[in-house]
Amino acid sequence: MMAAARAASILMYAGVQDIRLLNGGYQEWVSAGYEIDKQLNSRFNTRFWGKSPVHPKYIIDLKNIRESLNNENVVLADT
Repeated sequence: MMAAARAASILMYAGVQDIRLLNGGYQEWVSAGYEIDKQLNSRFNTRFWGKSPVHPKYIIDLKNIRESLNNENVVLADT
């Protein structure tokens, strides 16, 4: 699940708008009896066009964290 959450964060950073995580992952989906589509689905365009990152403030570096520590308007959430 951690890898999926990390991938979701990076996709949001890049501008993908509809990101969802499945609680329990693939095995939970199968165990619940939901259908699995094993065909290649070509309707999704996997290329990113335009400016990236779209949301550069979603992921910050240590310098930005240090600058924000004394700012009461900043909420730091480490996931």
